[in-house]
Amino acid sequence: MKKTMIILVIVLLLSLIYSLLNTTSYSFVKARAVNYLCDKYDADKDEFELVDYKPSSFYIGSSGEWVQHLAFSDFSFEFKYKTKNFFVNRYKGKFYDDYQIDDIEKWCTEWLKENVDEKIIGVSLKSNNIGFYQKNTKTNNKYILSKKDAEDFVINCYSKEYPNCIFYYDEKIDEKDYQEERDYIKNTINKKLNSHMEFQVKIINRQYLTRTVMKPKTENDSWDWYIEYSSWYK
Repeated sequence: MKKTMIILVIVLLLSLIYSLLNTTSYSFVKARAVNYLCDKYDADKDEFELVDYKPSSFYIGSSGEWVQHLAFSDFSFEFKYKTKNFFVNRYKGKFYDDYQIDDIEKWCTEWLKENVDEKIIGVSLKSNNIGFYQKNTKTNNKYILSKKDAEDFVINCYSKEYPNCIFYYDEKIDEKDYQEERDYIKNTINKKLNSHMEFQVKIINRQYLTRTVMKPKTENDSWDWYIEYSSWYK
């Protein structure tokens, strides 16, 4: 308890200091973020509209049920570029963005459908998957991915701590057969890729797909993504 109180006091003091520093450093960091985007996407500064941002801050992180530690979260920005909203984060002095995340999901899904199993209807990716790919392949943070990178991305964008989710649609499958089907899909994908990729498999049948489509959509609900592509499987 005493240790926790000390950590809380430290966090409050650091937060106060950082709130003052953030006020003076915000404009500088934002300018660097925009310069990074201009350089990467060969665009002008006025093409990027700031939507929102989160200043850097300290917080209490947890690495287990009872283990707490002091953690740091750097600046992150939400921009709008060519009608699309996306995020830019600063990490260890470098900037990373997820502007391409929607295209990458589509390219990876198409590759898996064509090369592994046509019943695969989606891959749910998050911003950090781009970071894992860059780390695992030692790719520059300004590298722009294309459709030809889909196979390489599927192999190298995962982490054991944050497994990707692959959506698999079979209108006939029963819930009692889910585990057997999941194992089959995992083994098939890893054999095809000659890898030991960690991922989750979500089996979707006709009843579940219909029920999900009927649900009200929320703006950031990743479960809604594969519904847009269900038209591929009429």
